[in-house]
Amino acid sequence: MGTGCYCMFKEVLRRVFLSRANGSSLLWAIGALVLLSVVGATVALMSPAALQSKLEQEAGMRAYYNANAGLNYILGEQQAEQLNQTNFSDFLSKMGGSSVVSYDLGAGGKFSYRLGNAVSNGSNGTYQVTSLVGAVENTVGGDAYGYVVYGGGKGNSSIISYSVISSAQKGLYNNIEVFSGIGLSIGNDAVLDSNVMAANVTIGNNANIAGSIIGNTYVKTNGYVTIGGDICSNGYVETSNASVYKGNIYAQDYVKIISNVRVSGSVYAGGYVTVGNAAIVSQDINSGNYVSLTGGTYPQVQAANIKANGDITFNGNGTNNPTMISGTAYANKIGTTKSNIDLGSAAKIPNTYAQGNITLGSSASVTGIACCGGALSLGWNATVGSQCSSFSDSYIVIPTSPTKCNMLTAPKHADSSNFPAASPSLTNVAASSSGTILAPGVYGTVSSNWLGKLYLTAGTYHINKLDLTGDQTKLYLDVSDGDITIFVTGTVSLSNLFSVYITGKNPSTNTSLTNASVSSLISAKETAIASKVYLETMKTVAFGNKNTWIGTIYSEGTINLGNQPLIIGALYSRSGTVDQVNSQSLYFVMSDYATVNWVPE
Repeated sequence: MGTGCYCMFKEVLRRVFLSRANGSSLLWAIGALVLLSVVGATVALMSPAALQSKLEQEAGMRAYYNANAGLNYILGEQQAEQLNQTNFSDFLSKMGGSSVVSYDLGAGGKFSYRLGNAVSNGSNGTYQVTSLVGAVENTVGGDAYGYVVYGGGKGNSSIISYSVISSAQKGLYNNIEVFSGIGLSIGNDAVLDSNVMAANVTIGNNANIAGSIIGNTYVKTNGYVTIGGDICSNGYVETSNASVYKGNIYAQDYVKIISNVRVSGSVYAGGYVTVGNAAIVSQDINSGNYVSLTGGTYPQVQAANIKANGDITFNGNGTNNPTMISGTAYANKIGTTKSNIDLGSAAKIPNTYAQGNITLGSSASVTGIACCGGALSLGWNATVGSQCSSFSDSYIVIPTSPTKCNMLTAPKHADSSNFPAASPSLTNVAASSSGTILAPGVYGTVSSNWLGKLYLTAGTYHINKLDLTGDQTKLYLDVSDGDITIFVTGTVSLSNLFSVYITGKNPSTNTSLTNASVSSLISAKETAIASKVYLETMKTVAFGNKNTWIGTIYSEGTINLGNQPLIIGALYSRSGTVDQVNSQSLYFVMSDYATVNWVPE
């Protein structure tokens, strides 16, 4: 009702009730009834029109989403065929060639598309979506509400590249759980079940990493760490107290093995190697410089051999706790400087070969042969089994050089459709506590209120900023119809106690990742879901504390995981660090999108 009608009606009623003349009152009453009838008729006429307008608006929005579903279908099929290494012509044929293809989405919704302008280049090529329309049927009149993305006077899409990704290219990142182009800091009590790679890597106390650690500048570990695979650094490696390393250690520079460390494999260093009190290296030590072993409360035990270009020094601590190995020590030379072997006090070794001198301290012993190019010196109560009559350079075994770490560069995309220029259909969306369903599409800021619930379905989301910082936000993922891919231009922020739920067609039925044990999390179900979720941002990612996440995250900037995150997926930072404070639990699953589209820079 217009403001003028309302005011007139109000004035008529006022005069009816205030007039003291009977005749006048009757006239005013009749006038009021007439005006009321007019207003009522107007409202009756306006309501259907307003309702119709609302229905048309909603139908138009549905048509827009149906059109985007069509584009997601095309790109999704392309990814699948690229993964299957289907050639370009077979892909076009499968997609309908140049014919119009229509799909019924149910509930009166559908989309149709046509592919054209194909340019083949061997098994690869380019094409355009020359027509793409989403529609919703008007059940009353039979007409359709349509939303044209491409064609119909709106022009063609940008060129879409199709390239079969070879087995050598794809999957290079499928054994890297955490990647950083800058630095990686894994906090105390972390649990990771795969490999990590960064320019430099620092591992906190009590961390347990099932895979290998690869660092370009250095790898540092704190105390009581367990590493299931190898450690490789193109710089140096420093270990800490009471840690267990089940693989080999490779360093282009030096290696420091601190007290009570256990190394099940071999050590390969371009520089020096130091082994602290009570440490055990089960296989060979290879050093491009010197090797120093320090005795203490318990002996060092090196079960195979020591091969060094520099000096080999055993620093014993008495007859009851000798420094010892069960193999042979070989001391070569650096340039023209011949290297020596010094067994120190009470050291025990089967055989020794040195280009320079061999010195045995008090109570030290060589049970086999002691052979050197220089002098053999025996301290008090020191013994050797035998001494070679003459020395030959052929007696020396040269240390094996460390394998250089194969550092991957930050991945680039095989496609160019990550962040298309598009205006958001909705500028701001806030997930409420009652639940907000967000269809695939283009959005401005997507945020959350306190206890907000956000529902995502299969498709591609383009978001300017993802700010899910409303406390205890819940994210519900339905991948029953395909992958969920999220591209964010700005920052990604998650609340404290942020949690992910797995839903089916009915959002009321869901499974919380936080309510399952770690063993049950890594089931076929969760692995399959994690492979279908991909989030990428051109800025940074900031977790709150005690968060859960499922899927692969790729960030141009820093990824900060906060305290006690639980993640099923993978983390990649191109030009920032990956930081975690305490109690990170991360179980590796690479997303289908990354497997198909990531290739080396």
